[in-house]
Amino acid sequence: MKKTGKLFIISGPSQVGKDSVVRTLKKNKALGLTGIVTNTTRAKRPGEKSGVELNFLTDKKFDELIKKGELLEWAYVRGGRFGTPKKPVISALNKRQDVIINIDVQGTKKVVKQMPQAITIFITAE
Repeated sequence: MKKTGKLFIISGPSQVGKDSVVRTLKKNKALGLTGIVTNTTRAKRPGEKSGVELNFLTDKKFDELIKKGELLEWAYVRGGRFGTPKKPVISALNKRQDVIINIDVQGTKKVVKQMPQAITIFITAE
């Protein structure tokens, strides 16, 4: 029996289709993957709801999370900051749930440094 879940990191350059890959994998219930909602300071786009794929935060709130060490990683990406919240990842893994996250290359390096057991999958365009 596994002691904790597995952390799968989908990574790659911008606009390569990481979001589509993660959405498809999460929809496949047989895989049992738990997705994590990413925090961001970027503006909400029409039709987006906070807490679904992204948590929309103020710069002040994002700064607080950084200061308290509550993000596994964070980075500036295309005019906003994005960060993976630590608590839901650790909580799911401790419940033996497999977790999937979508982060950029610099974020992947930060997470792997903290969690070397993570399984990284790098997506590229043809």
